[in-house]
Amino acid sequence: MANRHFFFKYRKNNEGLKLWLKNYREQNIDPVKQHIMLAIYFGDWEYHKYADEYLGEECMHTAGDARQVNLFYQLQNYNSDCYFWLFEGDSVYIFHALDLHVTDGEVFDYAREREPEIGSGFRRSYAKTIKCELRQIEKKIELPEMLANLNSNQAYNRGTIRELKDRTYRIADAVINNECLSITHDIILDFLSPIQFETLGFMIFNRLGNYCSSYRGGTLKDYDLRVIFCNSAELEIPFSVETQEWIQVKYKTYEGHLEMSFIVKGNDNGTKQDRVLDKSWIQERCKDPQIWEWILKTIYDARWFKIVDSL
Repeated sequence: MANRHFFFKYRKNNEGLKLWLKNYREQNIDPVKQHIMLAIYFGDWEYHKYADEYLGEECMHTAGDARQVNLFYQLQNYNSDCYFWLFEGDSVYIFHALDLHVTDGEVFDYAREREPEIGSGFRRSYAKTIKCELRQIEKKIELPEMLANLNSNQAYNRGTIRELKDRTYRIADAVINNECLSITHDIILDFLSPIQFETLGFMIFNRLGNYCSSYRGGTLKDYDLRVIFCNSAELEIPFSVETQEWIQVKYKTYEGHLEMSFIVKGNDNGTKQDRVLDKSWIQERCKDPQIWEWILKTIYDARWFKIVDSL
């Protein structure tokens, strides 16, 4: 029976989790092993109306809302242990579902939770709940970055509930089972987080005699790195010395396959094919000893990973 793992937010900014933790901390009680009713809301309809009304416009604001409600309700149809990962502060709270059947919970009145002039536009919302137990608490700094920074990943943090897939799922399962992941050198890059992958691009261009700056945290649309090429021969790309180029970092999963590349933007130097620096190009650059050492130190934490082949 395979486990299933879900990124989850208990009310906006995890306010529900904060209140729950505060209650136990004020009593000096360890919250681990304590029970909680994790809830989704999505409007003023009760759980038993789901089958008839969850797709109705009066209940759902968007199709995305409907998909999340659908996912939450259908958990009871799977023979799996389900874990909900909630991110708050420097910690990750991992809850194990004890009963996947959805029930009604408390009414959350948005208007009462906010200042009147702010909250007047919000409506009451009924909790639809699943009974869970706090399985464990992990410090973010001790987890692989791909998992630790999941709440910064827009593929997950824009929703209330999202199922973990592919490499993120594998890492989460290793954490739950307290075991190491066995991975090979040819897939090592797949375990870089999006930010780590962008950092790798920065290192490759700088390390091989060029000058690179990052727009991480900025708002420059479609551009992630800026490079002045001074040693394009070393990079094996057809751009003249002293050419300045924009670099777009591509890192996305499509139909279960991770696509990663650096795309040289800007002026029209080089063909379209020349401008896509794909995964094989990146892997070749990673043979540089200092870059490879950075990858190993960044990814391979002995608690979670072990290498099962040689370079």
